[in-house]
Amino acid sequence: MSNNTAQLSLSAAIIINLNIIIGSGIFINTTQLAQHAGILGGLSYAIVGTLLLPLILCFAQLLSVYPGGSFYSFCSTSLNPFMGFINAWCYFVTKLSSATLVIHVFVLLMQKTFPALACCDTLMLDMIILSMLASLSLLNIRTGSSIQRYLMILKLFPLFLVIIAGIIFFNAANLEPIHQLWSGIPATIPLVLHAMLGFEAACSISRNIENPQINGPRAVLISYGIVVMLYVAYQTLFYAILGTDLAAQTDYRGAFPLLINAFNISDTARNILGHVIHGAIALSALSAGLGMIYSNMWNLYSLAEQKHVAWFSNVIMLRNRFGIPFLCVLAQAFISFIYMIIIAGEQTTFQQLSAFGSTCTYSLSIIGLIIVLMQRRKSVVVAVLGFINCLILLSASLYAMWCMGNSKPLCIFSGAMVIGIVLYLISKECKREH
Repeated sequence: MSNNTAQLSLSAAIIINLNIIIGSGIFINTTQLAQHAGILGGLSYAIVGTLLLPLILCFAQLLSVYPGGSFYSFCSTSLNPFMGFINAWCYFVTKLSSATLVIHVFVLLMQKTFPALACCDTLMLDMIILSMLASLSLLNIRTGSSIQRYLMILKLFPLFLVIIAGIIFFNAANLEPIHQLWSGIPATIPLVLHAMLGFEAACSISRNIENPQINGPRAVLISYGIVVMLYVAYQTLFYAILGTDLAAQTDYRGAFPLLINAFNISDTARNILGHVIHGAIALSALSAGLGMIYSNMWNLYSLAEQKHVAWFSNVIMLRNRFGIPFLCVLAQAFISFIYMIIIAGEQTTFQQLSAFGSTCTYSLSIIGLIIVLMQRRKSVVVAVLGFINCLILLSASLYAMWCMGNSKPLCIFSGAMVIGIVLYLISKECKREH
């Protein structure tokens, strides 16, 4: 396979990033943000977007320092190979928690939209969708990029519908002080944070991006900027149309039917549009899962390249006729299946495991960046700010687990890391024997 076939354009990398970040979180948060913050719900996205900016800039710097690099290279050079392994392995196994969650969300949404599916076993449907996404990930990059584009169009439909409707049906009365609930903004931060993570996906696929030293950082910054602007506009305009009626809904499933009632269309058209919107939201979760599985396989591949996966390194590096390391995809499917069994659909456990593991990876990556910048006698101000952000996120994750009395995420995380360390030690022993 030629190199040209194997490379992603900047636009394709941005679309993959957007598909990962824009999942079901933005839609699930709709009524909750309205209840907590009123018209200021959109401001919550702007606040979190600003707070995360140093972290975003750190990853842009990392991709500039390590063009075509990976989470492994972010730590292996500046720290040591073991820390590089820990960094990549931690992200690889915990990011699959997010992928498994969005698959589960997709299935639940489809069961809600199509009652005939409600009689089917949810776990079985989860496994079918997981198998489908794994199969799609085995296609070549160009084909995968086309699929990502189609899914992006579908998932943007509800977002742009709200934004356009907001411009048409904007109600200035919903901007009055009574709708500005400043005291509720702190409660929205955890909800908003989970909906915005995923910007680091470009790191996993940077090896396949054309001109990675320039396009890698651009993919991170552009996709993140687009997401923040869309999220702020979506939430603000949704509330500007419906006001307290939006906050009165039990969850997001009541938000869109209420919005559709503002349109001067027939009941039949309203029902059809409602099903289309809920289907698009379900597909937004599905496309996020596809993007995660596609990008995440390269983390395991990078460890196999360094012979860090015990006896399996050479086998894991085998590629199919599309140039895809198919055993990396199968390994992800196996781990996701284990998560389906162990976590059993507990949404909070999925979220906490993924957020904690991702933040650990962010922290180690930025430590590596600080060391490199110090060696090159460059400013570390942004990197230090990014590391402080990571400490805040880690503390918030641990506090949330403690408050909820949910030790399962830490137990799964610890078990996964022990397995990884064992693989690393075995691979190190194998190298000595040779």
